[in-house]
Order: sequence, then structure tokens, then C-alpha cells
Amino acid sequence: MKPITLTIQAFSSYGEKVTIDFTKPDQNLFLITGDTGAGKTTIFDAIVFALYGETGSKRNKKKGLELQSHYADRSLEPFVELVFSENKGGREEIYKVTRIPRHERPYKRKEGMQKISERVSLIMPDGQEYEQKETNKKLEEITGLNKDEFMQIAMIAQGEFVELLRAGSDEKKPIFRKLFHTEFFADLVSELKRRADERLDKIRQIHTIYQNEAGKIIVNDEYENAINLLSLKERIISLDKPSVTDMESFLDLLKDLCEKESADTEIIKKEYDLVFALRDEKRDALHKAQELNKVFEKKEEAHALLEKYQSDKPAMDEKEGLISAIEEAWQTKEIYDRLREALNRLEKTRTDLEGQKRVLPDLIEKEKKLSALEKEARESQEKARESHTSLSVRVDRALDILAKLETADREVAGARKRHDQAEKKQKDLHRLIEKTEEEIRDTEKELELLAGIDEKITRYNDRTRIMRE
Repeated sequence: MKPITLTIQAFSSYGEKVTIDFTKPDQNLFLITGDTGAGKTTIFDAIVFALYGETGSKRNKKKGLELQSHYADRSLEPFVELVFSENKGGREEIYKVTRIPRHERPYKRKEGMQKISERVSLIMPDGQEYEQKETNKKLEEITGLNKDEFMQIAMIAQGEFVELLRAGSDEKKPIFRKLFHTEFFADLVSELKRRADERLDKIRQIHTIYQNEAGKIIVNDEYENAINLLSLKERIISLDKPSVTDMESFLDLLKDLCEKESADTEIIKKEYDLVFALRDEKRDALHKAQELNKVFEKKEEAHALLEKYQSDKPAMDEKEGLISAIEEAWQTKEIYDRLREALNRLEKTRTDLEGQKRVLPDLIEKEKKLSALEKEARESQEKARESHTSLSVRVDRALDILAKLETADREVAGARKRHDQAEKKQKDLHRLIEKTEEEIRDTEKELELLAGIDEKITRYNDRTRIMRE
């Protein structure tokens, strides 16, 4: 971080607005001198406050109302503005941070003092203002130091430089590492140590696996180098870190043993294949024999069943005849029941027909009488109209005729009604006669179908009697 300008107003011992330009000197050194109490330390406090919101060292921290100058009017707003640059990849980037400490100022419209909260503003190199609530974190990210580290490296307070010189190595290491940017080498050492530890762990794992696998190996006593192989095996298993030479020798002998065992295994495999081929042949022969034996067993079972069925044949034939007779009897009974029902319907139809025939003449006679009465009434009505010449006679006779006409009309209406009823009954009677004749024809057909029923019943009774005997 390289300061460019610092502006202070109503801050600590500075009452008026003061701007310090750090770019004016031509040399790389900038000397701040003055009498005691002239405000030299306040310049450093202002820089620290602008970056971290606090001033002073661990012994003399200041913030808030303590930073408001007593030499300035209370209505004058205190603030610190620091413009600085950072080298980012060979390019200078300019930042401006303005921080207003917590302070008091008089109310504008009433008596008394009001407290104003601290505010901070960070202008990025592109001119955009950074989000206020993240500003402190962003400033630490830009400078790469927190407040304590900054105070130990760039802004050592009076009387604390000796503490840095007297600090132990563990405390100086992180300070000088950040100061001279040697973090990369520390990270490199850590990474190399981590990789070495991983390699050692893998080697230990390989040794453990190797020893476990060596312990599982069984050496054939007939092997010519069995003694040497067993000796190497014991040495590898017993040592924590077996030598590479022993392991290579062990592997060479083991490879030789495996080659000889492979040759022996090939011979044994061929003999094994021959034995298995013979076994498969015998097994197939056994399966065929078992299948043939099953065929013979099924044949014997079939002969036994045939003999049993032949002995039971007469009884089965008798039962089959009885079943046929029962089925024929049920069919005959069904036909007989249908015949009885048809005869009953025929008898009822004949009875209804006789009753209708007896009623029919009376209805016809009534119809004739009603027709004659209607004709007579009409003739009397006509004569009554023609015979009246005088008013008085016509009135008297008209009254009489009207009375007769009313009576005649009533009789005619009744006769018409009875006539209609008679016609309806006559039509119903004709339909009933037609339906009855049709049922008679159906019954006659059923009688034809049932012809010989007595003969069938007789045959059934005879057959049943014979079976019972």
C-alpha cells in the first residue's frame, strides 16, 4: 500500500481541514518532523483509522467520539480521506477511502446535541463505490494485512518498535513472511512435506500388503529351492522394513516356482480333463438307463391300470346304461310337464271362449234395441217439428217433445255408450278367439311331438325294473 494524499478535518488535534500530498518529494523518503504535540502521530492515526476504523497501537486505541477534535466547531463534520495505490500485476490501481467517525453535532431546529454514527465509503479504481457493509473486509483484502499486522509492519507506534525486535521467532515469521512475500516458499515446503508423508504412507502400506501376501504363500517341499524361499519368506515377514534385495530375490524364486507349478498344473489339468470326460460319459449312460427304467415302470403301471379297467368294465357299462336311462327319463318328464301345462291352458281358453259366446247374443240384441229406439226418437222429433202451426200448441207440444227428446237423448247416449262397449267386447272376443285357436294349434303340435309318450314311459319302467332285478 502506497499513500498518495491524506485529508483530515476536525479529527483529533486537527481542527481545520488539512491535506498532505505524499507525492511532492522527489526522493523515496518522507520525513515528518515537529515539536511534541504538533500532531505527527495523528497523521499515522488518521491513516490507520481510514483503513481499519481504529487508531493507535495496542496500548492507546481510539475510536468514536474520542476522535472528534476539540479545537473545531461541533457543527463541522469530522472525517479522514485517504487516497492510496496498490501494485496489481505491474499496474498501479488507485483507491479512495473516506471514513467519518462517530461524533456529535447540534440539532438544526432545536437545542441539544445529536449523535451521528460512523460511515465509510470506498471508491474502487473503476470509479464505482463498494458496498458499505463489506468495505472493512475489502480493505483488508486489498492491503493484505489486518490492523495488528499493519501496525507491526507499516505503522509502528512510538515505543513499540523494541517489542518487535524482542519478539520470538514464531511471532516474527508471519510478520516478515507477509512483509517480504515469502508465503510461496512456506507453502512449497508444506506441500513437499505433505507429498513425502503420502509417499511414506504408501510405502508402509505396500510393505504391509507384501508381508501379508508373503505369509499366505505355501512352498512345496519338492521344490529344489524350497529352503532358500522359506528363509527369505521368514526374513521378509519378521522385519519391519524388509530390504529391496530380499524382496527381489524372493520374487525371482517365487516366479521360478510359479513357472514349475504351472507346468505341473498343465499336466494335472490334462489328466483332470480326461477323468471328467470319462465321468461325463458314464453320467450320460446312467441318465439313459434311468430314463429307460422309468419307461419300464410306466409300462407296468399301464398294464396294471388296464387289467383293473377290464375287471371294472361290466359295472361301468351297467352304470353307463343307467345314466342314459336317467337322462332319457328326465327328458320325458320335461316333455310330459310341458304337455300338462298346454292342456291346462287349452281347457281354460275353451272355458273363457264359451263364456264370451254366451254373452255375445245379448250384446247384439241390446245393440239392435238401442238402434231402434234412437231411430224412433229421431222420427218423433221430426214429426213434432212439422205438426205445430200455432204458437200455443207448438209451445205445449214442444215442452212435451223437449222432455221426450231429453229422455231420448239420454237413452241414445246410453245406447251409444253400450254400443261402443259391445263393439269393444266383440273385438276383444274376436282377438281372444284368434289367440285361443292359435294356442290350440300349438297344443296340437305338442301333442304330435308327445305322441307315443306312454310307450316311452313303459319302456323306461321296464328298463328300470330290469336294472333293479
